[in-house]
Amino acid sequence: METKDKPLNQPFRQPPTGGADGEKENQGDDLLKVKINGFLISYFGYLVWGLAIIIFAVGLLLFVYPNYRQLGQANRAAKENLLAENDKKADYLNSVTNLKKSFQLVKAEEVRKIVTMLPSGSDASGIISEIELIALRNGAILRSVKVNAEADRGAVRQRAETEEKTEPPAGIFEKPPAGVGRLKVEVSFGSINYPVLKNIIKMFENNLRLFDISKIDYDATDNKATLIIYSYYLQ
Repeated sequence: METKDKPLNQPFRQPPTGGADGEKENQGDDLLKVKINGFLISYFGYLVWGLAIIIFAVGLLLFVYPNYRQLGQANRAAKENLLAENDKKADYLNSVTNLKKSFQLVKAEEVRKIVTMLPSGSDASGIISEIELIALRNGAILRSVKVNAEADRGAVRQRAETEEKTEPPAGIFEKPPAGVGRLKVEVSFGSINYPVLKNIIKMFENNLRLFDISKIDYDATDNKATLIIYSYYLQ
């Protein structure tokens, strides 16, 4: 039997390292990649939707929610202001209603007295008629009556530095209340003595119409007197 010797110059081959264990590791990695790819392919749509929901939620928290809170606070403030305004109007309505009820309780005769005390409008002719009646009742002669509406004393008046500041007469308003006008009436009587003058002054003071006597000039020699009187009216 012949045996063939192997050539001595044939290269020596080293067996592969790792053996079966290395092949198993490579196969495991490949299998994991395949599973991951399959999972991504199968659930890609769900992943996109989930990512979109997360982005949307983050956007709500970062941008929309703060604006929503500010809008809610503004709405609450506006609501509180409206409620406060409504309460004010309700109080005003109640006051008007109570005033109307109080006015309805006032008798018509008392209303006429109030209107006579403080008429609506200057009513210069009514003042002259009243003064004529006073002179007639006292047997005096009414020489003249001058009625002048006063300018608004709230207006600024320019005065010279050397001019003295005149004080209002005692018992006379320096400035009537808002909405009230004033008439300056200068009355001259003749054929008058001191007792008649006293009675005329008393009638002015007791008159239902508001009269303020600010100045009296009496000349006993000529039996004449001049009175400066103020009367008031609603503007």
